[in-house]
Parts: sequence; structure tokens; C-alpha cells
Amino acid sequence: MQRERAEQVAREAEAERKAIERKERADEERRSKELAAAKKSADEVRSVTSSDRKLNGSFESNRGRLPMPVSGSCRIVAHYGQNNVEGLRNVSFDNKGIDIKGSSGSLAQAIFDGEVSKIYDFGGDKIVMVLHGSYIAVYSNLRTTSVRTGQKVSARQAIGTLNSDNILKFQLRRGREKLNPERWLRR
Repeated sequence: MQRERAEQVAREAEAERKAIERKERADEERRSKELAAAKKSADEVRSVTSSDRKLNGSFESNRGRLPMPVSGSCRIVAHYGQNNVEGLRNVSFDNKGIDIKGSSGSLAQAIFDGEVSKIYDFGGDKIVMVLHGSYIAVYSNLRTTSVRTGQKVSARQAIGTLNSDNILKFQLRRGREKLNPERWLRR
């Protein structure tokens, strides 16, 4: 009876030791993950330079006051988000930006000071990406461009000419997040 009791106590002690070890391993894994997440966050904060922070602040403070990215008279013909296809019932598309129709000869223009990060050419259709700190303005459906990669641009500076349909496809992003440009532009 005493032996059985001693064995029972030993089994309970062994189970408790194993439970404590499991908890310590789980706590160590959690601390390790938290440390990695904190390090990643700190690296991201360091990667945004002081000039980027200043530009972000200026860009953000101009929300709702940025100029239209098309020179001259223009109007939005496709809004951000779900849009119905004209003439087709129950057919819609998800617009990741806005489509702006300008008058003949209209130019795409920078909405804010920044730097041209990329220019793409897809069979004659050109796309220009301009960095404004951690914000990115994307100008597409261009026939020609008047800027080059790495070039600093200022607000209202010409980016390029619109294609023959006179429609600029414009997107605004912060990192990977797509933003509704209409909330940022003055009309």
C-alpha cells in the first residue's frame, strides 16, 4: 500500500514536471515570437527615413486637398470599388482606383511632390509610379511619359499624356493597402 502510494506520488511529480517543461517551452516560443515581431516592427520604423516621415505627414495633412491628377477639365467616370458595367445587367467590376476622363490633350500630372519609382510599358500603354514617402500614386493608361525613373517631381508637374480615350486610371496606395483616391483629391 505504501509502495503504491509512493509510485502514485512519483507519477504525479513526473506529470507535473512534464507540464512545467511544456509551459516553459511554450513561454519561450511565445517570447521568441514576440521578440521577432518587435524586431520586425523596429526595422520597419527605421526603414522610413526622416524625410519620408516629413513627406508622409505633409501628404497626410493634405488629404482631401490634393489636385486632380489630370490637367484641365475632367470628371470621374469610374469610382473606386464595385462599378456596374454600362449596358450589361448584373455585371460589375472591382476598380482598385478611379478612372478620370479628361478633355482632348489633357496631361497626367503629379498630385504631390515625390519621386518616380517605376515606369512600365505594356505594349504602348505606360504606367508611372510616384512615391510620396510611404504613399504611392499610380498613373496608368498613358500614351507617353515625360519623366524618368528616379526623377523628383513636384505637385502638378506633367507625368505624361493620356491615351486616345483621354482616360487616366489612377490608384493611390499606402504600402500594399489600396486607398480610395476620391477621399484624397480636391474636386
